Amino acid sequence: MRTDAHTLYLEERAAGAWRETAAIPLAEIDTLHRRFTEHDGSWTWLNEPLPAPVGVRGWQ
Repeated sequence: MRTDAHTLYLEERAAGAWRETAAIPLAEIDTLHRRFTEHDGSWTWLNEPLPAPVGVRGWQ
């Protein structure tokens, strides 16, 4: 996933290249959750911050 100033882009890697699968306006996103599959097959959901827009360094 990546963002620019206005949009969250979900991408997948296919044949060595990244391909956009969805583009969602940031104004429509309240929270972002990532699902992890545990060893026993159960799921854990964690809140995750949106990635910084492309070209913006989070540590500055």
